[in-house]
Amino acid sequence: MDAKCPWCGGELEEGRYYNMTAGAHFLPAGRKKPALLTRSSIEAKGGIATPPFVGLLGDGPSSMRAWACRQCKKLILAYEEE
Repeated sequence: MDAKCPWCGGELEEGRYYNMTAGAHFLPAGRKKPALLTRSSIEAKGGIATPPFVGLLGDGPSSMRAWACRQCKKLILAYEEE
């Protein structure tokens, strides 16, 4: 698949993003981090818990499908497999 970066139009390189830290997550700007990092507490704040789901976040994949733009140094992550 020849994909273009939505920011700069550069070539996207497909691969896997490995995050070895339990509790990796995204929170919208202005949202306070939950005191206890669980998948449900992150989602209750409007956030997205990303793999790996270990410890309090449960078991799950250790990597995510990803695309990298080396031109503008951005990553696009698929936090759920299709």
